[in-house]
Amino acid sequence: MAKIRVDKKNKIKENRVFMTVDYIIMTLFSLICIIPLINILALSFSSPNMSVMLLPKGFEFYSYAHVLQSVEFYRSFGVSLLITVVGTIGSVLVLALASYPLSKEHFPFRRGFMLFFIIIMLFSGGIVPNFIWYKIIGMIDSVAVLILPNIVSVFNLILIKSYFEGLPESVEEAAKIDGAGNVRILFSIVLPMCVPILITVGLFTVVAFWNNYQSALYYLPTNTKLYPLAMYILNFTQSSAVDSIFADPNRAAHKSNIEAAMIVISIIPIVAAYPFFLKYFTSGITLGAVKA
Repeated sequence: MAKIRVDKKNKIKENRVFMTVDYIIMTLFSLICIIPLINILALSFSSPNMSVMLLPKGFEFYSYAHVLQSVEFYRSFGVSLLITVVGTIGSVLVLALASYPLSKEHFPFRRGFMLFFIIIMLFSGGIVPNFIWYKIIGMIDSVAVLILPNIVSVFNLILIKSYFEGLPESVEEAAKIDGAGNVRILFSIVLPMCVPILITVGLFTVVAFWNNYQSALYYLPTNTKLYPLAMYILNFTQSSAVDSIFADPNRAAHKSNIEAAMIVISIIPIVAAYPFFLKYFTSGITLGAVKA
């Protein structure tokens, strides 16, 4: 008995040490993520040519006023909003339709399809073959090139497929006895039961579309009016202070502050949407990864 008590005490001490170290590491990682954001926020409200460290210096709103008066910024924001909404809805729908049959053991060539998806997840043809193919089918310099190539994520497909595999088969069997077909079962029974994983995948997809600038960089060589917000901010940060848009010395002096204001405004939609996803996020990613 004494030995058992000693072992229990040792395990309790080990657990406390582990939890303490875990909290310290997570706190450090959180600070690494949060401090740069706080610094960017402080810079956006600061006067030009100030050395900012977490707190704004010479508090002013010039940078935000400049950004909110820019027609190009609103246009890029609208493009990002369009491709994010359409791309996310399309991606979740396509992945659900693909994952449902792949989750059934009796589906013909199931293993072959999964092997194919895993191969294309690990290997890619590269930018040049993609550009040539998109040019042949007429997607270059169009909004379609910002959406369609990013619709399918194999990682998200595996998450949804694994979640489907964890659902009780008795529910679907009962629906089939009542005369429901596969499409009716999927949309009326299965998908409502899979809200956590669908919202989790939706969050991943929203962030991916909202932050995507590579598609515009590679496949919009001339149509700058379709630049999403991330690409617009990248162009702005790479522009020189002597460019024509900075003919006004006041604007040139505020360039770094304006960049910070753009970044702050660009993350507001994601930050605002995150609380709505949060309650489903943990259960969705955990249950979806059980059989992956």
